[in-house]
Amino acid sequence: MFKHIITSALISSTLIPSAYAETSASNWVEQSQLLDLSNNRTWLKLMHYETSFGTSLESEVTSNNFFISSEGKINPKIELEATISAMLTDEPEDNKSAQCRFPARKLWLDQVLTGIADSMPQVNCSDYQEHAKEHSATSLSLLFATGYLGNPASMYGHLLIKLNNQESSELLENTLNYGAMVPKDENKLKYITWGILGGYQAKFSSEAFHRHSRIYNETELRDLWEYKLNLNQNEIDLVLAHHWELHDKTFTYYFFKQNCAYQIAKLLELVIDKPLMNTSKPWVMPYDIIAAASKPYGDNKDTVTSIRKHESRQEAFYSKFHQLSRSEQLLTHDIAEDINIIESNSYNDLNLTSKKRIVETLFDYYSYLEVSLGELNSEQKESRRKLLTERFALSTEQTNWLTTYTAPPHEAQYPSLLQVTPTYNSQNGEGLELRYRANYYDLLSLDAGRLPFSELSMFDLHALYRNDRLSLKRWDLFHVKNINVSSTGLPHDGGFSWSLKAGIADVDLQCNNCLVGGISGSLGQSYRINSHTAIYSTVDGKLQAPDRERGNFKAGISAGIVSRLTPSWRMSFATGYFYYLDNTEQHGHTVEWEQRFGRAKDWDIRTNLSYDGASEVSISYSHYW
Repeated sequence: MFKHIITSALISSTLIPSAYAETSASNWVEQSQLLDLSNNRTWLKLMHYETSFGTSLESEVTSNNFFISSEGKINPKIELEATISAMLTDEPEDNKSAQCRFPARKLWLDQVLTGIADSMPQVNCSDYQEHAKEHSATSLSLLFATGYLGNPASMYGHLLIKLNNQESSELLENTLNYGAMVPKDENKLKYITWGILGGYQAKFSSEAFHRHSRIYNETELRDLWEYKLNLNQNEIDLVLAHHWELHDKTFTYYFFKQNCAYQIAKLLELVIDKPLMNTSKPWVMPYDIIAAASKPYGDNKDTVTSIRKHESRQEAFYSKFHQLSRSEQLLTHDIAEDINIIESNSYNDLNLTSKKRIVETLFDYYSYLEVSLGELNSEQKESRRKLLTERFALSTEQTNWLTTYTAPPHEAQYPSLLQVTPTYNSQNGEGLELRYRANYYDLLSLDAGRLPFSELSMFDLHALYRNDRLSLKRWDLFHVKNINVSSTGLPHDGGFSWSLKAGIADVDLQCNNCLVGGISGSLGQSYRINSHTAIYSTVDGKLQAPDRERGNFKAGISAGIVSRLTPSWRMSFATGYFYYLDNTEQHGHTVEWEQRFGRAKDWDIRTNLSYDGASEVSISYSHYW
């Protein structure tokens, strides 16, 4: 009898908490239904639900263990109810509870269902607690790495989140990154193709800031722009808790949309109550995110509290050089050519401050060369050693270098373009040209935060309405151009000017509706007249088809100038001579003079005067977004 009583008591003690949990869970689920929490903005973002096939919702997370319910990937309501039940279920084993696996969901539920946290059992989450300790932050910053023309996947820049912690060194602070999981030594063509078509999985990761500083600032010579975000501690904690939920989960990667910019924006939109992506475009670019983040929202609340530039090794060298006096710059040139000049009177007669400025500039110069050339030769290594010895012999007092202002990248023109152009052709008469460019910028664009004297554009479409007929005039799939001027004139600063373009276009200006497809390129030299003006000359080549009674192989030479005459007025002028290698009787010259007026981010006025078999003059209104 006593044995039966003890057994019944033990069974009851087991069933009562379970029954209580079930009752408690049903009550909280009922409250969530009354509040319609399954359609709450934050819940949908925590689960990464997006509209699929027009109407239905589906999570973009591809890892099954991100969902508590087997239907959670496609059903926000069932997943929410399963989450509430799981959060209220006692789990004695360390790290197994839903509270450990999904701390951001727990934080959100505590905000929207007052008191639910008190109903949750105490659990052990040692892994999450260790992660939270290593990834603590008192503020968050959005990091933008400027574009890198040396890698097609990096031409448009990259985004990260930096975790600022007042108790640690900046270089040791963590960053949150997102990228495709690409096999080592993957073929570049396969990498580009699979990246575009969704052939890779991707995930979030975290690494110390010094690693990204080394890669971007030191190795790839790219600037990092830091946009410190206006978030309170609760918002910061929610972002970091959600990163834990995602750190071992995967997504499908698409280069043009579901990329680093897309996922970083999604993470921040948890706590920033405005769209960070341009919903009028079917693609997402890092520039669009920083441009949106730089605008206030709500009751004029600033999203960004401060902006700071982390200079690349190249920019640090340029900054020092351009702060030298003219005589110091000339002597710096001489020493770069012959290190023994530091033993001459022309150097020794200088005051202490000038000596330190020249030596420190040259030391940065050789550090820059070590990266740009791959390694220093024996003579360059010896020159750097002598400079180091000379600097140690000088005063240990720190040199006062100025922090020069550089316009941040969000002040550049928006990357997408619509343009309307009345035009007159000397042989074909009047017409109206309509232009659409998906992205990014050209030689005359506002170039804040971009490589100066360069062009990067994709999907640049020109249609012409003339004589009651609409026809395609030109369609550039891509056009990359880098005049690559030397900023200092020192040896090995700068390089070859080059360009590469592929697309279809009328064979020249005198022939209407005479499209040819082709790929063209150029290679040459450039010279920087001043900080706003550069000249260049190149050898050009083009392979095209059909020949349009001219030829398939085109070669020539060209020269040009690009100049910013005032902040609101830029111009480019280019002229060239060409002939067809397979039909030498076909030859001629070209001229193009284009001007841009205005300095707004969303519009400008342009004029163009061209000659290529016929003359053409036009004036354009451009709208950017």
